[in-house]
Amino acid sequence: MIKISDIIDIIELTLVSGYIKGNDAVSSLMIASPESGKTEILKGFGTWQNSYFVADITSYFLISQLLPRIKNDKYITHIILPDFLKVIHKRHSTAASTLMLLNQLTEEGVFQIPLGNTLYNFEGLRCGIITGITRGDMKDRRHRFHKTGVLSRFIPVSWTYTSGTKEEIEEYISSLDYQEEEGRGFPQHLQDVERHSIEVRADPKLLKPLTKVSRKYGELEGTYGFRYLKHLIRLSLASAIRDNRREVTREDIERVIYLSRYMNLSFTPI
Repeated sequence: MIKISDIIDIIELTLVSGYIKGNDAVSSLMIASPESGKTEILKGFGTWQNSYFVADITSYFLISQLLPRIKNDKYITHIILPDFLKVIHKRHSTAASTLMLLNQLTEEGVFQIPLGNTLYNFEGLRCGIITGITRGDMKDRRHRFHKTGVLSRFIPVSWTYTSGTKEEIEEYISSLDYQEEEGRGFPQHLQDVERHSIEVRADPKLLKPLTKVSRKYGELEGTYGFRYLKHLIRLSLASAIRDNRREVTREDIERVIYLSRYMNLSFTPI
């Protein structure tokens, strides 16, 4: 795919964030027009050891099948769901219960849930979510997402293509060299590493520049930006882990600040 290496980089750091000890995994919501490559990008990460790729979910499926599997598989850090619309387009009660469970899963943790004659105990299980939605569907549901708290739990990742990039994509497809995105390879140094098991150090002074980014985001979205700041810090820690380091450097901070141009609802042109 053309010119989306920065978007892929964000998703990769999101996945690696699930290894940070003492922190929740970052969750990401990709927002772009149809045919922007959202599904192709996510498919490329479906083979990562720490991801579980699923086409659709309901609260029943989560409780009875998916969460028990994640609980017993100490390597899974994220659920990858290509089309978030499949979740919210269901009957209101079904969609509401699924969204509530996803909210718990990403931050507070899932504990005891009765289902039929069975009481499931997930012992505070937490897991990141990576999903996507079209720009139009996001516009229609933005108020609802704010109201339910869904949006604040995700890092929004938005972009749009310039006319020049569209032409490059058309030429690429017409060249007959087009292939499905295979994604980046899973970091070998993370092979068989359990989720939330890597301790990373960071000098608070080094993290200070991230507050400027979070404040700006908060002003745009009518929030304080505190939760967004936590996301940025976790991505910085993930950057160190991806590079097989246990301490955050200025390079990690600069990388996250650069990528933050897409971590909003401004649809940055590519």
